[in-house]
Amino acid sequence: MKERVVIAIVGRKGGGGKTTSAAYLAAALHEAGRTVTGIDTDPDVSWLKLHDAGLLPYEVLRGNRDDLHSQIEQAPGDVVIDTPPNDEAIVLLASAVADEVIAPLTLTGMDAARLMQTLTSVAQVERMRNRPLASVLVTKYRPRLIVARELLAELEERNVPILEAKIPLLTAYEAYGTPTYLDDYRAVLEELEVLE
Repeated sequence: MKERVVIAIVGRKGGGGKTTSAAYLAAALHEAGRTVTGIDTDPDVSWLKLHDAGLLPYEVLRGNRDDLHSQIEQAPGDVVIDTPPNDEAIVLLASAVADEVIAPLTLTGMDAARLMQTLTSVAQVERMRNRPLASVLVTKYRPRLIVARELLAELEERNVPILEAKIPLLTAYEAYGTPTYLDDYRAVLEELEVLE
């Protein structure tokens, strides 16, 4: 189990589950008894709005992209960073300060194409830091769809670092409220060896 972890949730396309994944990963860390701080760098601040509505059991701060490194250093406990879509600069910045970089992916052709752009950006940071960072988290997973299975197989053939844990398409993940169904996201943290 890692003592303190910084997890960045990144992606070049909207709608892939970045904010949901950030909120649920932070909730799973909190449920495991860890102190966790969320940092919302998305200008829409959807995650921060959930916090401000009193729906989250942990702290969420508005991200300061000009001083993200100091903000992370000063945050107590684990840190989960949510990033906006279509912002390569924040993908690079968040990857530079994270221990784990998670790129959520809905299994569609358009999302897979944008995923490759995200992974190319993260790979630049991996080369500079001389360590692997990226993991792809399949979200809104519907294993019965042939296109989903075919696309997953194609990505695996290309050695894309896809996590074994998958996040199924569930109504619970679409609701605006307190994250309560945490098993799938706990499995992600266990696979990353953040939790035992």
